[in-house]
Amino acid sequence: MVDSIQDILEELGNSPISNRAMEIVTTPTEHDPLLDCMGFDAITLDALLQHSGLTGEKVSAMLLMLELEGKVASLPGGRYQRIV
Repeated sequence: MVDSIQDILEELGNSPISNRAMEIVTTPTEHDPLLDCMGFDAITLDALLQHSGLTGEKVSAMLLMLELEGKVASLPGGRYQRIV
């Protein structure tokens, strides 16, 4: 029975998969400044553009990466919310 990702990582031991998973979680990324512009409340893309001073293209790409990393959730109405 698996209760958390930690159970899976412990089962895998020192395999490259578990080491890579830990690296993804702990490594700072170039997208972290966008996280600093976000609180934990839902925010629109327009508000993020104003707060960050970045282009729409750059913010959209960063949001996609943050969503794939599990740090941001996409909400209805074109809003985003920081998870971690």
